[in-house]
Amino acid sequence: MATKMLLTAGDFERVVSRLPEDRRYELIRGEIYAMGGVTKRHGEIAIEIGARLREWNRRTKAGSIGAEVGYTLERGPDTVRVPDVFFIAKGRVSREQSRRGYAEVAPDLIVEIRSPSDSWQSLMDRAEQFLEHGSRMALLVEADQFIEVLRPGEQPERLTLADVFDGADVLPGFSCRVADFFPEEY
Repeated sequence: MATKMLLTAGDFERVVSRLPEDRRYELIRGEIYAMGGVTKRHGEIAIEIGARLREWNRRTKAGSIGAEVGYTLERGPDTVRVPDVFFIAKGRVSREQSRRGYAEVAPDLIVEIRSPSDSWQSLMDRAEQFLEHGSRMALLVEADQFIEVLRPGEQPERLTLADVFDGADVLPGFSCRVADFFPEEY
C-alpha cells in the first residue's frame, strides 16, 4: 500500500523553485496544486489595483502592498495560499518573517481576480479560507464588470462599475470608483 507524502510549507518553498516557472503554485493541505494561467487582462487589473493601493499606502504608511506572495494559513497538513494582491497592516509581520519563508498570518485584505479557468465558487472558497484565518476583507474581481466585497460574518456586497469602493476600517481613507480598477485596454 502506497503512502501519500504531504509537504510542509518549508518543503513547498524548496520544491516550488524547481517547478516550471510558467505556472503558479499553492500548497493545499500538504499537496501542491498548479494554478490556472492568467491572462494579459488579469495582469493589467492586478497592477492597477496594486498601484491604487500603493499610492494610498504611500500617503498613509499603513502597511505593505504586494502581489503573488504566499501565506501559511494552516499547519498539519500545511496550506500556503497566494493572493493576486494583498495589503497587510504595519506591525503584523516582522522583518524576519517578511524575508524568510511564508508568514503565518493572513493579510488584512486579499484581492482575487477571476481568470477564465476559475469558477466563481473557487474564488469564493479561496476568499473564505483567508477570512477564516484572519483576513478582514476580500475583493473578488470579475474583469470589467464588478467586484464583490467579502467580510467575515457579513453577506457579500456586489459593486458595479458605477459604484465606489470604500476601504472602510481595513483601508482607512481609501476609496475608488470600481470602474477605475479596470484600466483602458490597448
